[in-house]
Amino acid sequence: MLCNPLHNQCGKNCFIGGNENESSHVPGSYRKYGATPLFMMTPTTAELRTAVEVLKMLDQRLHEHAAHSVGQLPHTDLGDSYADQVSARTNEQTSHIEKVIPLLQNWRDELLQQQQKQLAHSV
Repeated sequence: MLCNPLHNQCGKNCFIGGNENESSHVPGSYRKYGATPLFMMTPTTAELRTAVEVLKMLDQRLHEHAAHSVGQLPHTDLGDSYADQVSARTNEQTSHIEKVIPLLQNWRDELLQQQQKQLAHSV
């Protein structure tokens, strides 16, 4: 499995199960100076699962923080206006999170399917 579609030219299993400094197709200048290569490595299924869990926790934290902030505001026109702003901002942030979570879950499912196919072909 290639780690990144951009690496089709090298045909190597980039960084899979190994140390990134061991990859032979990463230009030496990146390794030498510790700079990040210009490509993105494909995450593992465990990393994607962790990312989903972190986003779910962030979503919960945003809701809790907004509820706490709104609860601390005075019941005045200005307080109500600010509460509306806090709620709107929280809804916007959580809607972004809720859009990303299924994308990450789908990506994880695709990687799991690829791994299952590879196992089937290797047997």
